[in-house]
Amino acid sequence: MKILIVETDDCGGLLHFTFQFASSLQQAGADVTMLANHNHELADIEQPFRVDASLRFWSRVSPPDKRSKRRFLRKIIRAGITVREWIHIVRIIHREKPDYTIFGLLRNPIEAAAISYLRWRGYRLIDVCHEFILREKKGRVSNFINAKLMKFLYTRFSSIIFLSEKVILDFKCSVVSDVNAHWIPHGPEALFDVDEREQEVLARRYGLRKDEPIVLFFGGLRPSKGLDILVKAFSLIPPGKAKLLIVGYPSQEFDLVELQTQIDHLDRTRDIILDPRYVPMNEVGSLVALSSLVVFPYKSATASGALSLAHSQGRATIASDVGGLSEAIQHGINGWLVPPNDIEALGDAMVHLLQDHHFRTALGDAARERMEIENNWKVIGERVVRILEWDATERRSHKECVVTMP
Repeated sequence: MKILIVETDDCGGLLHFTFQFASSLQQAGADVTMLANHNHELADIEQPFRVDASLRFWSRVSPPDKRSKRRFLRKIIRAGITVREWIHIVRIIHREKPDYTIFGLLRNPIEAAAISYLRWRGYRLIDVCHEFILREKKGRVSNFINAKLMKFLYTRFSSIIFLSEKVILDFKCSVVSDVNAHWIPHGPEALFDVDEREQEVLARRYGLRKDEPIVLFFGGLRPSKGLDILVKAFSLIPPGKAKLLIVGYPSQEFDLVELQTQIDHLDRTRDIILDPRYVPMNEVGSLVALSSLVVFPYKSATASGALSLAHSQGRATIASDVGGLSEAIQHGINGWLVPPNDIEALGDAMVHLLQDHHFRTALGDAARERMEIENNWKVIGERVVRILEWDATERRSHKECVVTMP
């Protein structure tokens, strides 16, 4: 089975997922090519599949431009780049003629046009659906148009793969009900090493004392991530008892000044450390290893690569009871769930786990064991290959029915 996987991001969680996902399919017996950005951050990592790094998209961590005229001009330029690169993607698919082409996160109408064309040409298309809701506000008109386009777009795929059974139900209720939907777990994050020297460097950077309890939030800073809730909840912990690290790259919609003002207003600047940057690959594993507890106070979500990373490293986690997080965490067994937007519940959970080292360790050990046994990439690769084989059988059966109809 010949598979082409398209990944337009040059860095971050989606790229990391796609890289490991492609490896799992190759190891399950498929012939896999990943079409990637020319400057993607995993270029130095050995992989069992072929990589065509010929895409020329912009970096996903390029700094935002606050000036309206410059911002508008950049949107026009990026629209042109998107058209150019999707023409290139279509040409690659024509050249390679894969049995299946797999896409990830879809972001704009230009992609919808390209995918509709490919479907019209008879290509079998699969989407691994990481997100289907616009979580960050862009305006009512823009959200309405995008919602209509996405409903149309998702009908173009032979099958859609989700990272949670619960998310499938949400998708069918709010987007399209008549789709071939399947689910796989989010696999472990095996790309990040833990280095003691790097841990020491990070500890000095953040001014951390040895054996000091550390609560970590790691990942993209976005309004939907609930950082305002987290800061208020952390303020329920007595001063000097723990440190909260908030580390990640802010989206254009995220108000960094407002968050810092909130921290100042609560008078917790000594205990809450804000580091708004994209963390390079060599630091990620060591950063998570520094933590006593990793928190995910999301207001809404489908899945989280950062949660899989924390579980892969055996860290205890607290997460909002939303989307796929509700399935990734078995409450009280491999993590702790709290209602979304509940400041008191989140604060109480942090206090409880920080005080109980043995329970915290047990949660982390159970999380790592589940990732290694139930959610490992070998299992995922074999499951996806079976999904694609099922899809091919369904298509053949449908064609035979059409041909034999009187």
